[in-house]
Amino acid sequence: MRSFTKEQIETARMTFEEMDFEERKANVGGMEFRYFVLPQNLQPGLPYFVARMTGRPEDGSLFGVSDKVPVELRDYPVFHEVMEFAGNQEPGKCLKTLKRELEIVPQHSLNDYIGYRKRFFRGLIKFIHGEKEREHYTLRDMHEFQGSLDYLKSLRQ
Repeated sequence: MRSFTKEQIETARMTFEEMDFEERKANVGGMEFRYFVLPQNLQPGLPYFVARMTGRPEDGSLFGVSDKVPVELRDYPVFHEVMEFAGNQEPGKCLKTLKRELEIVPQHSLNDYIGYRKRFFRGLIKFIHGEKEREHYTLRDMHEFQGSLDYLKSLRQ
């Protein structure tokens, strides 16, 4: 998965602030984090995208989510990224994190949320096959994403 330098992360943060993108604070599953609400047109080929810029822990991080994700659900996909990239990158981490994420989503929103996440993972798999993005992802990444999509498909809605 793509890694970012401190300079890239800081430049993106300054750009988002200059463009007055909303920055939100969240506390989900005992984790506190901040993220930006980003216009979907920044990634038109990836519906309901989640942005992640991480590298070495000392270089900081930056997260964001598409403004097309309903307001009441935005914290959860960002929580997924924060949790997944906070620790080591053992195989199966994406699915493990997804399962934890789904435990936290309020029951009354869960069916809708699962639908959004299915569309996201379908779109992500298609997106990373694009010529520009292919170099940033490994076969292992692809298996991780497919495993998460397969799990979501297995859930009854």
